Amino acid sequence: MTAIKQFRMQRSKLYRILFIGCLIFITGLVIIPDDAERGVNMPHLTESGFFMHSIAWFVAAFLGTFAFAQKSAVLVSLLFYSSALERLQYYIPYRTFNIMDICANVCGLALWLVLMFFLKDSFIFNQFEDAKSQ
Repeated sequence: MTAIKQFRMQRSKLYRILFIGCLIFITGLVIIPDDAERGVNMPHLTESGFFMHSIAWFVAAFLGTFAFAQKSAVLVSLLFYSSALERLQYYIPYRTFNIMDICANVCGLALWLVLMFFLKDSFIFNQFEDAKSQ
């Protein structure tokens, strides 16, 4: 195995670890209380949870795309997982279900899909193909 292939395989493994870590982090944010009087006081970059949901799932889609060869399967899986996490909040007493959160998740995934479409022939995507094909 050449040094370049070995480096690319290690980088693919790194993206998988980061992807799984990202999903664990997002899942943790769903489970913990969301305000100071009930537990953890989460910092807010903006009052819009829509923005935070979109960014979180955009990053998850980015990492998942580089971690696995099946880009469409990753995106569909993330769509179902994000929806399941939002539905889970209905059953957690200190969390609330909000359909707009699911819309924000879809927007984050869709934003990555659009960006991926425009970058599919670029160096960014092509450099990972050799490592993923093994």
